[in-house]
Formats: sequence, structure tokens, C-alpha cells
Amino acid sequence: MTLLGYHLIVVFTLNHVEGDVQLCERILNNELKKYPNGVWFLFFKGRLEFVKGNISSAIEWYTKSWKSQDMWPQFHHLCFWELMWANCLNQDWRMAASFAERLCQESRWSKTVYMYQKAAMLAMLGDSLTAEEACEIEKLIQDAPKYKQRIAGKSLPMEKFIVKKSERYFKQKKHLVLPAIELLYLWNLFRILGKDWKFADSVFRLIERMLIKPSVCVEFEGDNRALLLLLKGACLRQMNKPLLAEEALREAIGLEAKIKEDNYIVPYAIVELGLLQLDLNEGEKAAALLEDAKKNYTGYSLESRLHFKIHSALTELAKSKKLQKNGKRESS
Repeated sequence: MTLLGYHLIVVFTLNHVEGDVQLCERILNNELKKYPNGVWFLFFKGRLEFVKGNISSAIEWYTKSWKSQDMWPQFHHLCFWELMWANCLNQDWRMAASFAERLCQESRWSKTVYMYQKAAMLAMLGDSLTAEEACEIEKLIQDAPKYKQRIAGKSLPMEKFIVKKSERYFKQKKHLVLPAIELLYLWNLFRILGKDWKFADSVFRLIERMLIKPSVCVEFEGDNRALLLLLKGACLRQMNKPLLAEEALREAIGLEAKIKEDNYIVPYAIVELGLLQLDLNEGEKAAALLEDAKKNYTGYSLESRLHFKIHSALTELAKSKKLQKNGKRESS
């Protein structure tokens, strides 16, 4: 169980590399033969399918896990969280919002996060929004900051981010730019896009359509364009389009002076560019970019989250260099 949690959740969430998916597959095949209704094994089977990009299958397994027991309602919340993101990747925004709503009503973790995420999913409906849903978005975003918590004297980083975004919503005429796609990126779920072209392509099309739309708020035009370019570059990286990805990311970084509030975008774009260089086996370039983001940027939203990713990438680079040195010694 520990191995499954580590490889399918911890590694996937905090790093840019994947856990040992094959090991998890072997474990789950064996355990599900013995315990076909084991809630945790059903859940991890769903998670395995999720990280492999098999979203429809993941939804089936998560649903089986959720409905397999009713003695531990907290376990349902894990399933609802996963089902929310699985439906988000499917761009079934109303279904994703329904699971966010269930979390709002039943889970005690962070009402602020759940409320904002529901609003973000509904906001993706655009012209398909009903008048009732539009009013609900406004109320959710207005109320979300009221439930911000302090744990051991500190606020949750994602809650602080959401409070800023909620304020921004009202500053720019009750509008946010692709809020659910931004959340997908920040929760490190863009990696799923690379597993299936249709997911990446559908997200890319959303971003492209938004890039050609007139700005909804001149005051935050730099922030919004930089965000879209970051998302575009990250998406293109998953689509294995390195030159186009680099172009978009460098353009996002170039907008630094025009960004008023979203100060996380530039360091995140620099790290994304570093990971792109890592994909291309350009170790020195990757290290320089990662160190740049690590040393020259601070005080931005979700900083610790990015530092986990930087640390993981630099550790991987160090291991790679060590292996290369050892290989040269052996050959000589």
C-alpha cells in the first residue's frame, strides 16, 4: 500500500518524473485477484489508470471504489477529488463541478479550495452558462476567502493563491482566464495531457482561442497573456513540440515587467523551460534555468510547490552526471 501511494501519488504530485508504474501494475493485479472489492486497491487501480491517461477507465475504478463501502465517508472524499479532476480532463465541466460541490458539502479539508474549484469548473462553460450558474460562480468566489484557514499559525498556500484570484475576479469585471486549466497546471496534472493527444489538443485549442480574444481588462492584460503563454508552453511541451513550447515560454518570461499580480508565472515558466531542456538532454542549460528560478525569485504564490519540482529536477541532473562520470571511468 505504501509503495502504491508513493509511486502513484507522492512522486506524481511533487516531482516531474513518474513513479514505477509497472511495479504498481504488478502489485495491483495480484492484490485485486485476492481482494476484488478492496477499497484501497480499487482506488489505486483508478489512480494507476489516471496517471496512464486512461481517464474513462480511471473514472470507472474510482466510482467502484467510492461505492464499495459506506462506513468511511472520508474515503469517499478521496474518490470525489480524483473524479473531479478526471472529469475536468474530459472537459465535462458540470460533472467536475458536481464533485467539487460534494467536497464542499462533505469534506472538512478546505472549503476555500473546493468552492473556488467548483467556480473554476463552472466558469469554463462560457456561453453555455445558465443565469443561475453565473450567479453561483459569483457567490462561490465571493464566499471562498471567508473560509480560509490557519493551521499551526500558517495559511495553506493554495488558499492564499485562491484569495488573490478571488479578488482578481472582481477587479477584472467578474472574469478569470481559463481558471480550471490554470488549476490543472498548478496541481501538476498537465502531465496527463502527454498521455493522450486528444486531451492535450483540446486544452491547446482552449488556450489558443483565448489568446486571440480581446483582453477583458487592460489593467491585467500582461498577467492574463503571460498566464496563457505559460499554459500554452507547458501544453506544447507535453505534446512534444519543444521549439513551439520554448517560444511560448520565453514570450511569457518576456512579459515580466508587465505582470502586476501573478508573480508566480515567470519562475514557473523558467522552470518549465528548464524541464524542457532536461527533456532534450541539455543538462547544463536545464541546470542554469532551474538555478535561476531557485535563486533569483522569491515571495511568489505557491513557491514551495515549485521548489519541490526544482529540487527533483536538480537531483535527477546530479544523478545523471554521476552516472556519466562512472561510465567514463569504466570505459577508460
